[in-house]
Amino acid sequence: MEQLTASQLAEWEAFYRLEPTEDLKDDIRFGLGMSTLANLLLKAHFKGGKEFSAEDFLINWEEGKTLKQEEKEKPQTVESMKDVLMQMAKEQNKKTGNVHGIRKNKRLKK
Repeated sequence: MEQLTASQLAEWEAFYRLEPTEDLKDDIRFGLGMSTLANLLLKAHFKGGKEFSAEDFLINWEEGKTLKQEEKEKPQTVESMKDVLMQMAKEQNKKTGNVHGIRKNKRLKK
């Protein structure tokens, strides 16, 4: 490794992305085994639920996250954040019986 130049190292990294080695195949096999075990436990102890896939257990070693986590961590827009907060407010208003979204202050009703 000490004898490789930066361009040679970059070349090997690109090759590894195109042609994965046994390590990646082992990771995929591990993911399949873990998803099988997780699904068996899920069915044995819980009613329903989303089944796991091998991708749920594959890790991107450079980032330290699973592939599914990387997909979920896309940047949020201001509009999507506003929509989430508005939905939370609607649910809270339903729970409290405040269907119009106006807060009623009991102290002011004398």
